[in-house]
Amino acid sequence: MKKSKIAFVCQDCGSEYTKWQGQCHDCNAWNTLKQIQLGNVRSERRREGYAGTLEAVQTLGEV
Repeated sequence: MKKSKIAFVCQDCGSEYTKWQGQCHDCNAWNTLKQIQLGNVRSERRREGYAGTLEAVQTLGEV
């Protein structure tokens, strides 16, 4: 599943953060962080790939 990756950029100095915070730590300006979209990134990549072969399904009576 693709997930949109976002970042927060200070409008005064251009510093970039992964999470929103009230104050930019580089220029100390308050409420200047704006959300931007960086693009789509594949999440849950570990779930892709070969998972083996499927076995024949048995009913409980056969077991």
